[in-house]
Amino acid sequence: MIKLELPQKPTELTAKLQAQKTTEFINSGKKKKVWGMEWLKKAVLEMSFGKCCYTEIRLNEESKYMEIEHFYPKSKYPKKVLEWGNLLPSCKKCNIT
Repeated sequence: MIKLELPQKPTELTAKLQAQKTTEFINSGKKKKVWGMEWLKKAVLEMSFGKCCYTEIRLNEESKYMEIEHFYPKSKYPKKVLEWGNLLPSCKKCNIT
């Protein structure tokens, strides 16, 4: 597992946007992927030097791509769904196990 240092929160992730998207997630029955913004994915990926936080494989190469993993499960902690520090870069294999 890679050690991650939490960088500054992206400027685009304002309190207003976070609240709006969190409400959207909760109102969708916790099914809508509100964390799919490209700038957010990029910021999360940069914190791990382009690697999965668990296996350290390089992401965004052929047949590998990043998914956003939630340290605190979004099913139990829906209010943390877009909280900076709860978002981790993960490969698909790690994100579904």
